[in-house]
Amino acid sequence: MRSKTLQVWALVGVSLCWAVASAWGSNTSSSTVVGVHPQDGAHVDFRVTIAERGVRSSISINLAFIDHVADVRRESPEAVSGPTEERAVMDALLNHLRENCPVTINGRVVEPEVVESELFADPDQAMLPLFPKSGMRGLIRATVVLEYPAEEPPQIASITWDGYPLDQVSGEVGPDGTPPPMTIECQLRAEGKLKLVRFSEAKPTIAWKHSENDENPFALLPGVPGGEEPRMLPVISIASGSLAVMLLGVCLVIMARGKTPVTSGVLAGVLIVSTGLTLEIRSPVPGSATGTGELNESERAEIFRALHENLYRAFDYADESDVYDALDHSVNGELREEMYRQIYRSLVQAEQGGMLGIVTGVEPISTELRDHEGLEPHGFTAHHVWQVEGTVYHWGHSHSRVNEYEAEFDIEPTDTGWRIVAQRVLRQLRVDDPELAPGLPAELSPDVPLGEI
Repeated sequence: MRSKTLQVWALVGVSLCWAVASAWGSNTSSSTVVGVHPQDGAHVDFRVTIAERGVRSSISINLAFIDHVADVRRESPEAVSGPTEERAVMDALLNHLRENCPVTINGRVVEPEVVESELFADPDQAMLPLFPKSGMRGLIRATVVLEYPAEEPPQIASITWDGYPLDQVSGEVGPDGTPPPMTIECQLRAEGKLKLVRFSEAKPTIAWKHSENDENPFALLPGVPGGEEPRMLPVISIASGSLAVMLLGVCLVIMARGKTPVTSGVLAGVLIVSTGLTLEIRSPVPGSATGTGELNESERAEIFRALHENLYRAFDYADESDVYDALDHSVNGELREEMYRQIYRSLVQAEQGGMLGIVTGVEPISTELRDHEGLEPHGFTAHHVWQVEGTVYHWGHSHSRVNEYEAEFDIEPTDTGWRIVAQRVLRQLRVDDPELAPGLPAELSPDVPLGEI
């Protein structure tokens, strides 16, 4: 298989990283550095996992955010001095989470068990110039992991977040000239899938419900056509049986006249036996064959649409093994191995520095279908242009970026149905706002190694 078949995929993760990060540089002035992470102000990284044994909440939160939700007097407002103040800050935070951020499972409020609780009160002060407003309170952070055990596997659950400091990241301001309260974005992992959910002052609680059916989330593919065989009938048996019925009728007439139909009876018996012996001898019915079963344009379009859709749905899953298995709905053989390695590697790269790239939208632009030499019978090529919206999640907020791609996909029937067997990347383009990613070319050649982007 071609070595470049998945550059388009690996580029998604790389582009998302470039889109939200720029060089730290040596700027030590008091002005805010735009586009770097973490940004000034209160921040929280909130991640929730719903599993068979209950709900798990992982929180990384800075002191500026803690001070907004829990009032703790300290010797210096800009620092946490000594074990006594550290314990006081962590106790206040845990009390806030217990009392104001309830979790219900199957309709019952569940008390959390503290799995991890730690305060990092001595951060790298070299980053202090990036926090002119919050100062050290923006750098000092705490990590808390809470588990909410369930007596039975969760069928319904609700998670509430309380605490919405002013949004210093988006740049938005209200009618009074002050920033609005933050919207807290959270990674929710449930039933093997990962998605973003949002908490706000207007909607502080999210509700989750277990899927009540095991419906296959992947689009169904039409069967592989092969042309229907002509209908086969036991012509000899039908003829013999018909003649036997006629002779039996003659026998009845002869017997009604008081005579014995010896000859007719013998012939009827012979024909009846012949009917049974020739049932397996069949002949095609003229005009019953349906030809070669060639695909029409709409059938090809439906096949490609389902395969391309399933390709992206595979990455709704969070576990490596589930992603790999889900790719089997779209690609075949060695290409599946290559896609798994390259796509997953690009997503892991996107997590550096706490950033995680998630595909949140796929929009087809144009598709041209044509025959292609060298493919299996009924195989075809799709020349496809589409856009992908990717979201980078980082410290309680996210950034969306849109990339456009152009590629050729070879589609063939296989033993397991229709599959993508090859891909040729033709063009990759950042379409939302290239200026948000300094140094990233607006258009990238498929020949550019990923390490040099």
